[in-house]
Amino acid sequence: VSAAIGNGHVGEVRYTRNNVRRSDGARTVDGQPIGIGEEVVILSIDQGIATVQRWQEFIDSSPGSPSDPKVPVRRATDRPD
Repeated sequence: VSAAIGNGHVGEVRYTRNNVRRSDGARTVDGQPIGIGEEVVILSIDQGIATVQRWQEFIDSSPGSPSDPKVPVRRATDRPD
């Protein structure tokens, strides 16, 4: 995030796509503010406005993530069953 995304207001994200540096206006998927420097995932871009979600929230909500209670988490020290 290169310009803070306010509560219900447009901010800005900078990213690289096809080796071209770009910047677009951005809103959050949930309407909550996101500060400068936070990592986000661009979910979609419509008419130059990106819809974004915080990286960690995206990872935590993805099926199969370590925080998904249906997925067993194994450590390198765990023995196989």
